[in-house]
Amino acid sequence: MSTRISEILTDLRTSVKERVTEIYEYIHGEVTTDVELDLTSDSNVADWELWVGVMSIASKAQEDTMQQAKEDITAIKNSGIGANKVFFATEWKKFQYGDSLLIDDETKKYFYETLDSDKQIIKRLAISNGVNSWELRVAKEENDKPVKLTVDELNAFRSYVDATAPPGPIIPIISRDSDKVNTTMTVYYDPIVPLATLKPLVEAAYLEYIAGVDIEGESKYYVTRHKDAIQLVEGVDDVEVTLSQARPDDGTYATVNRIYEPISGYLESEEEDLDMLITYVTI
Repeated sequence: MSTRISEILTDLRTSVKERVTEIYEYIHGEVTTDVELDLTSDSNVADWELWVGVMSIASKAQEDTMQQAKEDITAIKNSGIGANKVFFATEWKKFQYGDSLLIDDETKKYFYETLDSDKQIIKRLAISNGVNSWELRVAKEENDKPVKLTVDELNAFRSYVDATAPPGPIIPIISRDSDKVNTTMTVYYDPIVPLATLKPLVEAAYLEYIAGVDIEGESKYYVTRHKDAIQLVEGVDDVEVTLSQARPDDGTYATVNRIYEPISGYLESEEEDLDMLITYVTI
């Protein structure tokens, strides 16, 4: 142990000496090239030489103080919470099914002894404003598809949220089969881009927007934003939405004029054959 401590102290002294030397050489170079100072003495103990040495050490001490202050401020920032939907959506996705929560004696924050992404089953999480509190809508995924939680999984997640939520009313948590959406569009495109190249890109953008409705706690489908996602595909000139309809899993379709908020918190395109939904027209 003593050998290791000695090595650490030696490394520390070396790094400090190197930095002080860098500062010294910089200041020394500045003052010796300043003709107005008229420094003619070559003595290592001349007053100005001594002051350069003192200022070099003081500058290093100031650097260390500022660095420590920066680290302390960062630690304080990281130990706090952001009282907003984005923060809690991120935190609650850290839930690990089957693991017990521990509590830090200093910060009083809950944590898992070991982080295990395989146990973090919450893949979809949307937060909306309820009557007296937030409401959560959650799902796991199977084969990249959103799936509602089992009774045991949902109860365990409720316990996790109760422990980590801010003070206030109990937060209702819903986990149900996904809402469905079918939005038909006409895509006008530049034929310089072959349809065989364009089509998979448009379909990917179409599905990615739907799948991302719950990103960062957002739980609303916007017809215009869906259209904009397609518009960003290279080669697309214009997009016209001809009809947008959505429904809860156990409900009936209704026309979406601008915004749809899924009851489940997330969406799927019910029509798997996107050729039934997207028409391509050259400009």
